[in-house]
Amino acid sequence: MRTIVIPDLTGTHSRVVRAVVEAVEGAGGAPVIGYSPDGGAGTLRRLLAKTGIQDVIDECGCESVCLDDDTEMIPAPGALTFRRLMVAREVLDADAVICLPTLKSTCLNGYSGAVSFLCHYMPRAARIAYRRHVCSDPALYADLLLDVHATVPPSLSIMEGIAGIRGPDGPGFIMASTSSTVLDYTAAAAVGLDPLSVPTIGRAYGRGEGPGSLSEIRVFGTPPPGFSPGDGVVHPAGREKGPSLAVRLADRTLAARPLIDAERCTGCGVCADLCPTGAIRMKASALPRIRVAECIRCLRCQERCPADAVVVGLPLLARLFR
Repeated sequence: MRTIVIPDLTGTHSRVVRAVVEAVEGAGGAPVIGYSPDGGAGTLRRLLAKTGIQDVIDECGCESVCLDDDTEMIPAPGALTFRRLMVAREVLDADAVICLPTLKSTCLNGYSGAVSFLCHYMPRAARIAYRRHVCSDPALYADLLLDVHATVPPSLSIMEGIAGIRGPDGPGFIMASTSSTVLDYTAAAAVGLDPLSVPTIGRAYGRGEGPGSLSEIRVFGTPPPGFSPGDGVVHPAGREKGPSLAVRLADRTLAARPLIDAERCTGCGVCADLCPTGAIRMKASALPRIRVAECIRCLRCQERCPADAVVVGLPLLARLFR
C-alpha cells in the first residue's frame, strides 16, 4: 500500500516520523513523506533538512513529495462551505494517509490538532485563497476544515503532545485514532480545555461528526494524569501550477504575520532558536528581525515566547483595505 505520511514540519519530531515510516515498512507498505508548506517547494527542502526528517528519508529509502505539485478539484457532497475542494492528488491516489499533527495553540481557534492539520491536504495557493475567504470567522473556518475531513478523512492520525500547547511543561503524550474528531476532543480534554469551546470540536459535535462528551470515547493505554474518560463506544468517525506572482505578492503584502513587541521583548533569542525556517535573526542590541520571505507563519515564536512579546498583526497595506 502506498501510504502518504504527512508530518507537521513545524512541530513533529523526526523520531516520531522515523517510527511511523518504519512501522509502515514493517507492515509491507510503501511510505511517502508529503507536506505542503506555506513557502513552497524550496521551503519544503529547507524544513526537511532542518528538522532531521531528510535524514529519515535518506536512511529509510522512502520518497518525499511536495503536495503542491499535482492537485485536483473534487466535489464535496454535503459540505457547508465550498461545493468543490482542491486537494493534493497524492492524497487522493494513496492507499492510506497517516497524518502527524502536533498539539499546539493558534490565534484563530486557540487549539490546533488533527482536524486543523488537514489544511495541508490543500496546495498552498488554494489554502491562502480559502483562508482569505473564511479566516475572519472561526466557526466558518472550522466548517471548512470539517468539510475537508468529511470529504477525504485520513486513515490514521497520530498526534504528538510531548511539549504540546504549554511548551516545555506540556502534557507529554502521544495519542492516535482513526477518527480525527475523537482525537481532537480527547486531546483538548487532556490539556484542560473545554473541548466544545474549540470551534473545530464544537462544530464537529453540532454537525454530528464528533463526540460531545468523554463518555462516548474509549481510551486504550495509560491516560494522562487527571484524565478520566468514560467506558463508552468508539465514535464513528486538476493539475495546478505553483502560485502566481499575484498570489505571492498578496501573501507578502496582505497576510497576517508575527511582529515583535519592542516594549516586551527581552532579546532572549527563544524565537530564533525555535523558528523552523531560520526566518528570525538575532541582532546585537536590537530586536529580533523576522524575514518575511522565509516566514511560514507557523507562529511557534508566538506560542513559546516567554515574554509574550510576539504578536500577530497585519501589514500596513492590509490594514488600509480593512
